[in-house]
Amino acid sequence: MPANAKSFVTGLLLVLLASTVFAQSQNDTLPVLWEKKYDYRDFVLQVHACRNADILVFSLADRSAINIKRLRPGGVVVWDSTYQAFENGGVNNHNAVIKEDQKGAFTFTLNTINHSPFLGKIDSNGKLLFARQLTAASSKKQHLFIQSFFLQDTLLTCYGVKNGYFWMATFSDSALIRSEELYELEKNSIITDIVINKSGELLVMAKKGVFDKYGGGPSSLQVQKINAKERKLETVTSFDGKNGKMLQLPNGMYAVVFDASQGFPVQKFRYAVLDAELVLRINRPLFDNTPGSSPSFLHYIGSGSLAVFSVKNMRSTLLLVDFDGNIKGEWVLGKEKVTSLEHVFYNNKRIGYLCKYFVPNKAIDPGAMVKKKLALFSVER
Repeated sequence: MPANAKSFVTGLLLVLLASTVFAQSQNDTLPVLWEKKYDYRDFVLQVHACRNADILVFSLADRSAINIKRLRPGGVVVWDSTYQAFENGGVNNHNAVIKEDQKGAFTFTLNTINHSPFLGKIDSNGKLLFARQLTAASSKKQHLFIQSFFLQDTLLTCYGVKNGYFWMATFSDSALIRSEELYELEKNSIITDIVINKSGELLVMAKKGVFDKYGGGPSSLQVQKINAKERKLETVTSFDGKNGKMLQLPNGMYAVVFDASQGFPVQKFRYAVLDAELVLRINRPLFDNTPGSSPSFLHYIGSGSLAVFSVKNMRSTLLLVDFDGNIKGEWVLGKEKVTSLEHVFYNNKRIGYLCKYFVPNKAIDPGAMVKKKLALFSVER
């Protein structure tokens, strides 16, 4: 292979920055203060920022085991545990979800290649409290994909897609199903986000269209609610776009970031605001990205500001915007040539993201071709 050849790399970045991050001039590159490198054999699936500033790193140990490490912000390992927990078939890292309860225990879901999701819980020291797969891996009639879940006291409610229907189920403390409901999904719709608003109401964001293998083609973003009487999801609001991420603002309105392009290689990111009744009030451009296929991520960081994380000109980029979508600042995160953001979190004034990026390939050893980085950064203002 030529010395100047390139290869796709999955990079894991949790970068530590100075507390004056937003006082720096726009388009500055923010420095990485701590990082840890991995190669493809580590198979990092997901990360989670704990309330006490520790980090959980979930990795695939082998085709039937998951490894979880708890790290201090500087990278010191607190504990390292491997769980022989699920049937042979491997884990799909898409939409792995991890949440921490008030006692410091962690509930997590992992989707598997054979459509038999894994639900588990560990305490703050890594002791396994329960672990089970929700459908039999050998069953060809049960295809389940968990999109998200929410914790309220001891009640765990999961949402996803099961056999082509929107699926909602509640579980006991020991992961036994208490109730399960299925609702009809609109044809050619793919769920991109799920929000529980301040009133406890479930909102589903989905993209609808006929897509090519690159995800291109005309599409619309739909905000949907459950119609319990007709047992289906029905669209309340729709506008052109795809890969939308939505959150409710402190004022009761909803912010959305999405891609309005027709497909690869150009992305046209926009910012929208829906009022409390889900009526579209603002729809304005943010920036274009070429080439790209990555979604953007949106987090409320206080003081009337939102952080938008995107790939812009092959660089991980942080935009600071107000509720109307006016850009107040822009910063580059790292020097990697990033192709896509896989996961972004904001927790306790810290931000982390999982990304794919290009690196020069000058080694014969395949293990040297694929690298990962783990780092941490703070956005205190």
